[in-house]
Amino acid sequence: MRIAVFHNLPSGGAKRALHGFVKYLTKLDYVVDVFVPSTANENFLPLRDVANNVEIFPVKKTIYGILSSTIRYRSPLMYSVADIERTEKDIANAINSSDYDVVFSEQDQYVLSPFFLKFVKKPLVYYCQQPARSHEAVLQRISQKSEDRSLHSLGKRILWHYFVSSRMPEIDKRNASFVRYILTNSYFSRENILRSYGLNSFVCYLGVDTQVFKSLHTSKRKNEVLSVGSCTPEKGYDFIVESLSKVEQKIRPKLTIIANLVDNRWRNYLEQLALEKGVELI
Repeated sequence: MRIAVFHNLPSGGAKRALHGFVKYLTKLDYVVDVFVPSTANENFLPLRDVANNVEIFPVKKTIYGILSSTIRYRSPLMYSVADIERTEKDIANAINSSDYDVVFSEQDQYVLSPFFLKFVKKPLVYYCQQPARSHEAVLQRISQKSEDRSLHSLGKRILWHYFVSSRMPEIDKRNASFVRYILTNSYFSRENILRSYGLNSFVCYLGVDTQVFKSLHTSKRKNEVLSVGSCTPEKGYDFIVESLSKVEQKIRPKLTIIANLVDNRWRNYLEQLALEKGVELI
């Protein structure tokens, strides 16, 4: 079987999961070719190490793309959404003209469900880690804890909401509507997908590479809680700080956060919260 894989992911958990998928499929002697736009992160766990071939399509910054993104998608990102959409269409056309049996798509770091999905003509499976959540009331309430109340910051938040946040769920939902088969990582995510898209999905749990993640059989244990993930409000680190503060102080573990992405306002808020609650935070 010949499998074409697409992603436009940053570094992080989704990329680690995709690396595991591709590694596993090639070990089963499937031919796995990877197609990505140049905006995708291929430095962290590069797929060229496990796939048969990786082809990178350049995302060209154009005046048309910037204008189209601002007017059509209200999204003036570093790379215009319209330019990314055009590149993902080129990738889909390259796959459509080749003899692949199935296409496996991961997400897009800018719009979550990629534009790529609506251009693919071959049998397609979409692995959706989660739908857009920026519009959820609970996340907006959490984010408000660390907000700068200055007029300058208020102006930036209004612009961000108008240009990006308000359109993200709409773009994400529309792109997902082109897919027949959606996989996801848990029943919690399945419920979020059903709520956001009105679409069914199938739970495909993430596996563990036991050659990488294995017990060291050491008796030396640290009194520490370790969390790995982007340091942003939706990760819920404030909940961990609050929880650890309930542990008796003489046995209270410290909290270490390792992040590939940091919202500095949220980091400052967490550090202040930890100080107030008597939790050692690194």
